Amino acid sequence: MRTRESVCRVVWSRVSQAAVLACVAASATIAAGQSNERAAFVVNDGNNEGSVTSYLIDEDGSVEFVQKLVTGEGPGFDYGTNATAVSITPNGKFLAIGHASGDPPPGDPPGRRVTIVQVHHDATMSMYMDFLTDPTPNSVQWIDDEYLVVTKSNFSQGSELIMYHVDVDDEVVTEIDRKATGVFMDSIALHPTGDYLFAETTWGDYTLQAFRINADRTLTLKDSVDSSSFVLGLSVTPDGSRVYGGGGISADAVTGFDFDPETGGLSELSNSPYPSPGDGPRQAVISPDGSTLVAGHGGDATIHTYLIDEPTGDLTLTGYTFDAGFQANLRDMQVHEDLLLVPARGVTSSDPQGLATFAFLPDGSLEMKGDFVDSQGINPDGVVGWSPLMCPADLTGDGVVGGADLGTLLASWGTCPDPDECPEDLTGDGAVGGADLGMLLANWGPCP
Repeated sequence: MRTRESVCRVVWSRVSQAAVLACVAASATIAAGQSNERAAFVVNDGNNEGSVTSYLIDEDGSVEFVQKLVTGEGPGFDYGTNATAVSITPNGKFLAIGHASGDPPPGDPPGRRVTIVQVHHDATMSMYMDFLTDPTPNSVQWIDDEYLVVTKSNFSQGSELIMYHVDVDDEVVTEIDRKATGVFMDSIALHPTGDYLFAETTWGDYTLQAFRINADRTLTLKDSVDSSSFVLGLSVTPDGSRVYGGGGISADAVTGFDFDPETGGLSELSNSPYPSPGDGPRQAVISPDGSTLVAGHGGDATIHTYLIDEPTGDLTLTGYTFDAGFQANLRDMQVHEDLLLVPARGVTSSDPQGLATFAFLPDGSLEMKGDFVDSQGINPDGVVGWSPLMCPADLTGDGVVGGADLGTLLASWGTCPDPDECPEDLTGDGAVGGADLGMLLANWGPCP
């Protein structure tokens, strides 16, 4: 454990040859962790209060509220309000949150804020650090535990993908690369292999772009293709062979593309776009087995599902519909393992507000698992899920159980001062002892 104080540092970008200001927020005594149980995190897009809410996902798939952590509050737009995008590191220790609006305090350089939040073993959270990026970080995506892509979504200046190295140990954020994407960009998606990043443009020309993520974490544009409509809320099939997105206000339809991981090439499916009975589809997500596409609609807050024809990628409506209330009550959706995570904003007093989960059924329909659970924040928006790693004895998070993990465990030998912040207690009995040592030795070597 350690206690950290507020600090700001100027970080040099080796690509843009410009200084970047990284500010670390004050926090309480904390310890690195990850939720020991399956969890979900929802960001709340309030103008006067931005926040992130954590939930535990029960065995039956329903959720229960854990904590709301305020990231910023007004009056008026503030750095930490308008929390719209969220991503979690593969090791489950940190959330990155993008804030779509908010003016900097007097005397600070211009920019928008990305907040880094630490996750603890009971799915509670604490503020860890934050840094400034170009307006506006509509989307954020961890590439791995250290590298984070943030969008610059800006009509007047043009949009870009910005790759940052986030060193949480030394509290330094460094810009690695940036690439222009077009007039305006709203969403990005990571390929299942982690080798490619997809981005879209939704103003002027409609395009979908594929960027190669190089070993040094720079980005290389491999292909850019015109689209028949918007490609909002990008989603990639589990096998990585296709990309889909919602048509938004440009078309009440879903757009689909073939993707070749060998060349990075894209091509729109011959029968795309696929009409939707809903108004303004803003997102498309894919079931874990790749058989079902779920389209969420901003115009009428409905969800519709399609069956995906595996050979062609063509979509066929199933007839399933879920109505989440008034216009704009649905924003983000994400698939996590066997569940669909759906936040609702509570636009009117009669609309659902918070987070609900749905199970995928073989016929392409969905089964709701419990009611919406209030986020206790304003305007729930982005969502991400988390499942515990299958290698809890890997205390250092390097993918191997070895000497470093043994040293960490032995240094914590004895009763845990705080059982909720004691990752070395592998057995969960409130102390680090022989049973924990035995579990670590039994898992010695590379994690499965």
